[in-house]
Amino acid sequence: MALTNSLTNTIQKRQKMKAIGTILVLFMVTAGCSTATPPTTLMPVSSGDMKLACMQTLQGTWEGMISANGMPPGGWGRTLVLLVREDKLYANYGITGIGVSPVNISFELTGEGCRPTLRFLTQVNTVVTLTLLKDGWLSGTFRLGEWDPKPMNLKKVGR
Repeated sequence: MALTNSLTNTIQKRQKMKAIGTILVLFMVTAGCSTATPPTTLMPVSSGDMKLACMQTLQGTWEGMISANGMPPGGWGRTLVLLVREDKLYANYGITGIGVSPVNISFELTGEGCRPTLRFLTQVNTVVTLTLLKDGWLSGTFRLGEWDPKPMNLKKVGR
């Protein structure tokens, strides 16, 4: 009888640990997928000719993927919508097919030509850093907390 009770307790403990593990995995996977709306504060940029021209080449809708092992619910697809108004860059970001919300974005020109680096914090505090590698192609990283950054690539799909 004691052996049966011990075996039953062991099985119940394993089932509980498995359920907790599943919940933790789902939480971590969906943590980068929220579309909550933060307050909208836009970062002003200077009106220098090169900077403005470069911002205008970025204007439009960008879609792509976060590269990682496995596929979370909702997928790894992401959308970034960039708009230039009065020498300011505005951005909305979210899960492709679900929706986008405003994010604060920084714009930095480094080197020669139009090769800007964009940085923003998602609605769930994930740091995204993207650089324009060539016309219509942004590449960078998606970093959630202390986890290793995941490669991220976006392609321009619309104006």
